[in-house]
Amino acid sequence: MKLLRLSIAIALLCTAVFADAPQQITGRVIDQSSQKPVENAVFYIESTNQFVQSDANGTFKMNVLPGEYVAQIMRVGYETAVQTIAIRESASQPMLIALKQQPVTVEDITVTEKASSLTLQSDVYAREISETSPKDVGLFLRSQPGFGAIRRGGYAIDPVMRGFKYEQLNVQFDGGIKVSHACPNRMDPVTSHIRAQDLEKIEIVKGPYTVRYGQTLGGVVNLVQKRPALTQTLNAHAEIESGYDSNGDSRTARGAVTISDQKYDLFISGGTQDAGNYENGDGVEIPSSYRVNDYLIRAGFRRRKITACNFPGGNPLCAMCCTPHCRWIPISTIRTFGRWITLRSISAKPFFR
Repeated sequence: MKLLRLSIAIALLCTAVFADAPQQITGRVIDQSSQKPVENAVFYIESTNQFVQSDANGTFKMNVLPGEYVAQIMRVGYETAVQTIAIRESASQPMLIALKQQPVTVEDITVTEKASSLTLQSDVYAREISETSPKDVGLFLRSQPGFGAIRRGGYAIDPVMRGFKYEQLNVQFDGGIKVSHACPNRMDPVTSHIRAQDLEKIEIVKGPYTVRYGQTLGGVVNLVQKRPALTQTLNAHAEIESGYDSNGDSRTARGAVTISDQKYDLFISGGTQDAGNYENGDGVEIPSSYRVNDYLIRAGFRRRKITACNFPGGNPLCAMCCTPHCRWIPISTIRTFGRWITLRSISAKPFFR
């Protein structure tokens, strides 16, 4: 008797378990007019938040518990079909769902924008140039938007603007002075013939949009040199700059003197750079030594001035740069008013890499 009761209890438990077991439903989605399978149609049951997509043959499969459900069959370009399905304990017959085509209507899209002024020229002034303490003008231009650089030695960088280089760029001094490189391999590009510290500003015009400085293809780089201001009394100003790079044993020095009054002005600048080979991160010595001496003399009477460009000399060797580990640049400024000499400022800039 006990054995009979136990058997009946096990049978009832198994019946309950199988009654709650998920059942698989299958189906196929086709186009109502062409009877071709519809791929990527979504079969969605909202009450259980289940969905599947039809494959390339339009078929789909889903496991759900027995019961009645409302299913939605959706596809872009077709009307949404709604069907009520009843899932029993026994296997159900495959479903066949035909979707009716519905053209997709897109409303007109209007895009409006206010016209903005096109900025062709950008100016970089002496303060921004001096803050970076560049070794040469080309190195500073490389940090500007749209600029790249070509380096062929330890000294000097040939600028590239938006892919334009060499004679495709119009690089000049003071809006008219043209300087050409002396080396056939452009080891001394135009930007190496002037010190960055002698510049008042750099005018950059991107593209062939101006005829102010002559014809150009890629753009204009106008290097505007510092001009002494005319004063009521004799005014003299001197600058001294020196630097040292530990990696490569590089030494730099520069001095400049400015004298001006109501009628005359005189600017004299000169400097030297002497660098040896530097070591890379693996301790390998890279041949990159060079020595450069340059000078600049400019004199003027009222607004008529005679300008002489500086002509550096040296021996740039290879297409590698000197990477300083430590740089220490003390700068002092002296101004003269009549008979009195006043020390206006002393500053130092340490750099560690």
